Formats: sequence, structure tokens, C-alpha cells
Amino acid sequence: MAFDVTNLRKKFPQLEKTFGPRPLVYLDNAASSLKHSDVTDRLNTYNRFETSNVHRGAHLTSRQGTESYEGARQKIQSFINAEKSEEIVFTRGTTEGINLVASCLEDTLQEGDEILLTPFEHHSNIVPWQQLAQKTKAVIKVAEFDRKQGMTLDAFEKALTDKTKIAAFTYYSNSFGNRLPVEKMVEKARSKGAMTLVDAAQAVITERMNVKSLNCDFLVFSGHKMYAPYGIGALYMKESLMESLPPYQTGGSMIDRVQFTETSFAKPPQKFEAGTPNIAGAIALGTAADLLMKTDFKEQHQYVSGLRKALLERLSLENHIKVYNFPSDDYTGVVSFNVQGAHCSDVGTLLDKYGVAVRAGHHCTQPLMDLIGIPGTVRASIAPYNTEEELSFLLGTMEKIKEFF
Repeated sequence: MAFDVTNLRKKFPQLEKTFGPRPLVYLDNAASSLKHSDVTDRLNTYNRFETSNVHRGAHLTSRQGTESYEGARQKIQSFINAEKSEEIVFTRGTTEGINLVASCLEDTLQEGDEILLTPFEHHSNIVPWQQLAQKTKAVIKVAEFDRKQGMTLDAFEKALTDKTKIAAFTYYSNSFGNRLPVEKMVEKARSKGAMTLVDAAQAVITERMNVKSLNCDFLVFSGHKMYAPYGIGALYMKESLMESLPPYQTGGSMIDRVQFTETSFAKPPQKFEAGTPNIAGAIALGTAADLLMKTDFKEQHQYVSGLRKALLERLSLENHIKVYNFPSDDYTGVVSFNVQGAHCSDVGTLLDKYGVAVRAGHHCTQPLMDLIGIPGTVRASIAPYNTEEELSFLLGTMEKIKEFF
């Protein structure tokens, strides 16, 4: 059975938006997916009819809200195949999840310990580790980069040492779409006794997560990459680490008992969720996870891969366009390119005039762009609701704007 993009598109009302006579062609999905109407309906229902704080209320509405909130945690547990729902911490997104882990590891690292990263990391998976290294006098190491091959597993393994305490790496590059060999990277890091954090922000809409088989210590992702609202995400943390690591922030919700002389903390995951949580966001994230769990990931991914391959091949035929593509066993829907003689931001601005939404710049991977020797790229990122017609429109628009360069 062929992938039914027509019915899927009906669930994303923003695709009906027009620029004069032209429809919106939304190709900025690596930055943020559009919002599924079932998710926004659930969000609106909670805000209109179910609003109440959770966990401590004595009344019915609070108890119902708590059931929905903790039910969402169970949905995320199923979504990534975690052992227990208690291993799921709700966050504001991938960035906060990584900062939470880096902060909690401060007492674990010592001077001379190593934190291993890859060249493909988003700034959110670089800067928190830099801050941790400054506080602990640990050392940041980056696996070797090759302009043709990207980063190989051999390069990653070579960078691992007995001093490596944590290896943090992305699942898929948000700038170029290539998949890292995350399973083997986790295995290699664990053989050195290192903990592993996996940034799955670009992966959750591309393939089904399975933290049991992956065997990572931490995994983070954001709702706004998977049809859900902004300001909500999740952190998976192994239960053994949850017990041993200190809280990230302190205050309401994460306490057991407070006295002026001392405080005891609640059990995980509440221990890591200080303050009033984003209840509506968590419930909506659970709805998005439900929707994706009903998806045939293989069929959907084959559809997106086909669109990506066709776009990449067509752009590669143009002498004035440079397409960037690193060898990989798999890819997300990202296609990154530049136009000869043009700054990527100018290309993005011109495409916008025709109603084509792409991203232009360094995509929060400045160190990677420096290694390649470019300031940035034009990034067209394809989601399952995009179509061949939209990509044809992009290509036609690229022909029209050639005269400007």
C-alpha cells in the first residue's frame, strides 16, 4: 500500500496558507514541524475544559489532570521503548535536556576527564559541555572530521580513551541529514566505561526509537520536531542514574519534605521536574507520540527518502549549485546546498518571495561549517506531508532566481 500523503496533509491546516495565488511550500521541517490538528485539538481541549495543577490537588479536576499528565509520560515510555515511565523526565526541549544532564554530572567529572563530541553536533550539544568542562577542568575532545567522509566510526573509536567519561552525539545531522552509527558508537563508548547521551531531535519523526536496544544512558528530543507544541520535550535517563544524580533545579514539585535546616527530594522523575510543569504541552506531546506510534515508520521513511533523493539528484545537475552530502547508511529529509556567487541568506530571502520556506545559515552548527569552510547553507528539509509537486515548485523557483546571481 502506497504512503497516503493526501490524507496526512489534511491534518496540517497551515498547508492551506497561501502567498497570493501560491500555496505555502513549507520546507523548514528540520527546524520545526507543522502541528497536527489532533495535537492542537487535544491542547485546546485541555486549556479550555481541563485546566488544573497536577499531583497535589485534592479535587477531581486536579486528579484527572494528573492522570492525563502521567498518562503522557507512559506514552513517551512506549514511544521510545523505555523500561519504566519513571525514566522519562519532561523538559522544555532537547536543549534543556542536555543542560540538565551536563549540570547533574558536575560532581561526577574531575580534572583531566574527557567529554567526547562529534563534528556534527548542534550548539545545544556543545555549549553545555563546554560549561561543564570549565567548571570541572575536564577536556572537550572532538572526533576527527573528513571533508569527504564526514566522521567515520573508526575516527570516533580512535578518539575514545580510558579518560572518556561521557560521549554525546546526535542521531542525525540537522545540517546535512546523515545518520551517525549511533548503535556502534554507544557500544564503543560503553566498552571504555563512558556514559552516552544521544540527541534524537531529528530522529523521532524518522525512525522508531528503542532505548532498550540502543542501551544509551540518556536520550533527548523536542516536541516541536514531531508535530507537538513548542516548549515541551523529554529526557530519557536510566533508572540507576536517576537515583544517583543530584537534582537539576530546586523548588516546588521536586521536594519530599522541606525544613529550614534541610530538604529531602521526591523520587525520580519528579526529582528533576522543579516548578509547575508544562502540563498541556506534556499531554499534547503524548498525543503526538500516539499518532507517530500508529505510523508505519518504514513506509513513511521510504517516501521521504524518495523525495530527498530526487531533489538531491536534480540540484546536483545544476553547475551553479553545490550540494553537500556525506556518506551514510541512512538520511533524514534534509538537503543542504549553496548557489555559486550567492550568500545562502540571500537565496533563502528570494525563495521566501515565492512562498517557499527554507532555512538559510549555519543551522546552529558553526564549528561544522568552519570545518567545511563555508558560512552556511540553504537547507530544504522534507517532512512526510511534503509532496513531489512542492519540490518541483522549489526547483522551478530556483530557476527563476538564477538571474539574480
